[in-house]
Amino acid sequence: MMKRLLIILSFLPLFSLAQGPMANFTADTTCCGSVTTFTDLSVSGSSLIVSWNWNMGAPGVYVSGTSSNSPNPLFIYDNCGSYNVTLTVTDANGNSDSFTGTAVVDCGPVANFSVSNACCGDIVTFTDLSSTAAGPPIQWAWMIGGTGTYVNGTNSSSQNPQYIFDSCGFYNVTLTVMDMNGTSSDTTIPIAVYAGPSAGFMVNPNPSCLGETTVCTDLSTQGAIPSGTINQWIWDNGTGVWTSTVQNPSWTYASPGTYNVTLMVTDNNGCTDDTTQTVNVVACCDSIEMVVNPLSNQDTIKLNGLANNIAPATVSSWQWDLSNISGTISSNSILQDPMFAINSADTFIVCLTSTINNSGAMQTCIVCDTLIWNSAWVSYSMGNSVLISDFIADTVCLGTSTNFTNLSVGGTPPYMYLWDFGDGTTSTAPNPSHLYVMCGIYNVSLIVVDANGLSDTSINSVVVNCPPVANFSSMDVCEGDINIFTDLSNSPATIVSLFWDFGDGTTSMSQNPSHVYANCGTYNVTLIVADANGCQDTSSQVVEVLCLPIANFIWSPVPACVGLPTCFTDVSVAGGGSIISSTWEFDGVFVSLQTNPIYSFVTPGLYTVNLTVVDTNGCESWFVQTVDVDTCSTSCTSTGLNNYTTSKKLLKVTDILGRNIKPEQNKILFYIYNDGTVEKRIIIE
Repeated sequence: MMKRLLIILSFLPLFSLAQGPMANFTADTTCCGSVTTFTDLSVSGSSLIVSWNWNMGAPGVYVSGTSSNSPNPLFIYDNCGSYNVTLTVTDANGNSDSFTGTAVVDCGPVANFSVSNACCGDIVTFTDLSSTAAGPPIQWAWMIGGTGTYVNGTNSSSQNPQYIFDSCGFYNVTLTVMDMNGTSSDTTIPIAVYAGPSAGFMVNPNPSCLGETTVCTDLSTQGAIPSGTINQWIWDNGTGVWTSTVQNPSWTYASPGTYNVTLMVTDNNGCTDDTTQTVNVVACCDSIEMVVNPLSNQDTIKLNGLANNIAPATVSSWQWDLSNISGTISSNSILQDPMFAINSADTFIVCLTSTINNSGAMQTCIVCDTLIWNSAWVSYSMGNSVLISDFIADTVCLGTSTNFTNLSVGGTPPYMYLWDFGDGTTSTAPNPSHLYVMCGIYNVSLIVVDANGLSDTSINSVVVNCPPVANFSSMDVCEGDINIFTDLSNSPATIVSLFWDFGDGTTSMSQNPSHVYANCGTYNVTLIVADANGCQDTSSQVVEVLCLPIANFIWSPVPACVGLPTCFTDVSVAGGGSIISSTWEFDGVFVSLQTNPIYSFVTPGLYTVNLTVVDTNGCESWFVQTVDVDTCSTSCTSTGLNNYTTSKKLLKVTDILGRNIKPEQNKILFYIYNDGTVEKRIIIE
């Protein structure tokens, strides 16, 4: 029997699975305005990757000849931030894969700081308020205008330095900060170091008599510009139990002695000053009294000199004088209690001169009365004490009240007062204040009447200075132009200082300053003038800085073709006025005044095209671009975008503020190219 072996071979189909690519990439973290480098890390599958497509997630520009289809593009984002970037890769078999990652453009730090009250001679504290997305700043650099000294262990690299300025004035302070990524930012803030007030006062009377009212008159003054206005007074009369916050206080001491009176003044800038004066409170002439005692059945009087409550002071000498009105009797004595013989009825003047010794301080007192003698010891009467009217007054500027201080002495209280201010107004206050409505010199009179009807009049001249009249002229200018301010102020006295506030945080103390505003807009400009009398006036005006038009254009085709028409389209944006003219320059050879000209280039190459536009305000702006002209056969259509990049091209020229300018208009130029590079050029003539 024949056996056969049957071998059955089973053939299974073999399938080859085609594996697609795996997209992946990395992106470095850059600073705002810098190039972000994207590195493709995609892995091929069964076939090679043949195309790349990038979506950068935010506006920007590809540089160095790269594009959205480059494997490793270079890209500059328009703004800082964190962006989702998607890479899609496709292989030769048509398989594709996408990967989304994050690109971080560091916004950098934002420099900022605050300043404590800045007063001459005081410590000024600068407090860092900077912020950054990359953690706190790690470096600080302060540049403080003017001269001065860092204190309390701080310096120009401290985060919160403390500084004492050598002199008051206006200064620019600049803070530059840097974060951990090496990105820096700076800010400049103008500050005023204010001239503080100068405390001063007058004590009347000094020495003060025991039981007499002591009046203090504030004589404090403000410093030179920049300064504030005194708005707080704190008095200490030296007793340890009495203070006052009124400007011109008064009080009465209960016991004799030496007192240190202190005044501290503060202005609205927080600047302070204080001063101290010594007031001696002594027994005064009010303590001296004359007593007349007629002796019974004699033509004789006994005069008694009394010193009431003057301890610890003493009377070191007495001097009596007795004279009758007719001049027939004249007697004197150095006794405290002398006697005089009177032989006939008459009217006499009796004067007692005494010297009070207050711990070595000698004070001479004179008390005079009239004595009416009718007959021998039958009847007599004493007359009234001598009364003297006197006062002082402030010299002020128009608009400030004049303070009058009564200095009258003698007589018998209580008193009545009548002030005539010389302008038709009056007052009955002991120490009045008066606001004059016109400047000039006024003859002011004070009539004082005592309890016995005695009166006296004093007349003094009071000066009210006419203030200066602040005024200036300026003109509306285009953004970036110089605005010249002309002082037109006038004053009867010499103007000694001017302070300009341009309304944008900058100031000047020149008489006729010039200023360039960084941005267009409306600004309130203020001028403060001060004259030699310390009088001030302020004038404010509105200045408009007109916005420039923004010149811009596009062309078609891109690139331009030799010998064929290239259409140029003006896409400029109006600023503060309407655009009324467009001037084109093609490589410095051909000039056109058309809004949208057509031009044919005769040879290939790179050509500079400049567009200058002018608006109804006369403001001018210009824009220059480099046009690439190749050998091709495309005619222009209606419009086209100038995004064709084959090599490094000059995009525009700007000044330090980023404004488009012509090279001959500025000494410092910034040349900006399509690959993101910037060249700074300084023109030296």
